Amino acid sequence: MTRGSVRLLFQPFWGRARVVSAANIGDQHLALSTAAAVVYHQITGTTAASAADVDEILNLVAHAIANVAPIYTADRASGGPRQLAPIELIHCRFERGATVVKTSFGLEYGQLSMRRSDMRAAIAILKGAGLHFTRRSR
Repeated sequence: MTRGSVRLLFQPFWGRARVVSAANIGDQHLALSTAAAVVYHQITGTTAASAADVDEILNLVAHAIANVAPIYTADRASGGPRQLAPIELIHCRFERGATVVKTSFGLEYGQLSMRRSDMRAAIAILKGAGLHFTRRSR
């Protein structure tokens, strides 16, 4: 380790722990549901009003994120993240608190993630767009 560098132990949610430097922290993946919660809080300054609202809010935020940032799923062959193609995310539906996405082609993906740097960019884009998240009436 060189002087002034910081190393962190990172445990991805789908694989083995590895050490990453602080310089590479933006490349780390975090669960899309976690990213959606952070984005929602950063944009609205609040958290969900009730536990019943959480799933729907995370799904709405994940859909907004998917319009401005890459979304990943776990690749079965390599075990690492694989970016979902934009065509897969057109007319998609996020479910179960942004932990699953169902495509218009009938495919379903779990273990969704995004990179930290993409999350920060999504926050800036969605804030700049003046986006507001409102629940659908039941």
